[in-house]
Amino acid sequence: MKKIFLFMCSVSVLASCSQSFNPAVNDIAIEAVDSLSCSDFKTTVWDGIKTYLIEQEQIPVAYDISVAVHAQLKQLQATNPQITQDQINTLALDLDALFQAILEESSVSGEGATSEQLLSLVSAIDVGDRTTTFRSYMVDKTKLLFEKVKTDIQNLGLNCPHTEPQEVELSFERHQLEAMQAGQNLAVFGQRWAFATAYQSCNALKIPAMTSQTPTVEGIKIVGTYSDGVGSIREIASLSDVLRTHAYV
Repeated sequence: MKKIFLFMCSVSVLASCSQSFNPAVNDIAIEAVDSLSCSDFKTTVWDGIKTYLIEQEQIPVAYDISVAVHAQLKQLQATNPQITQDQINTLALDLDALFQAILEESSVSGEGATSEQLLSLVSAIDVGDRTTTFRSYMVDKTKLLFEKVKTDIQNLGLNCPHTEPQEVELSFERHQLEAMQAGQNLAVFGQRWAFATAYQSCNALKIPAMTSQTPTVEGIKIVGTYSDGVGSIREIASLSDVLRTHAYV
């Protein structure tokens, strides 16, 4: 029997069941509902779950997120009286299914049984990793669920409450030309471009350079030595520790 949160007769009923949320769970709900009509909704959901896994070091309960989300949807409806109860209920069910898939299906899959494993799995699904049958299944399933939520939001006719980021031209040629016009040394430009590409964010360039005072990254262990005897073989022992302590991630 397919598990969907059938306990929900209406948003108002579920939202009134409990208001005692872990603040971190409530943060996921607030940020998700606040960004529903924004282009970064998907990123907000993934980032919210990753942040919880890193900071709380435990897997959030899908039911708790559902209750918190429904409470936020009730507030959304109160400030947008044109939204009908049926529309809110449809949206709530689709959001339930999304969080349930990410948290519950992943947890019982064998790939996401612990917070550390789930963090790795969620990160993989987020970037479209299809290296296992389950990851491929989850990439497709979450894509479909995000699309359903997107359709729900379009039917509500809501606008993003934030200023949407402008699309940025990311071509190497354009940025190289701008650097030349600004008189920037092309060797420096190339280094900065490579650095930003490696960390997949121009924000990494704004972080101060590491010094001898920069704390050592945690979560990496030495597991052996290369066959020629030069250099150690390292692997990530704790992804959450790496993400928490890495200077540029």
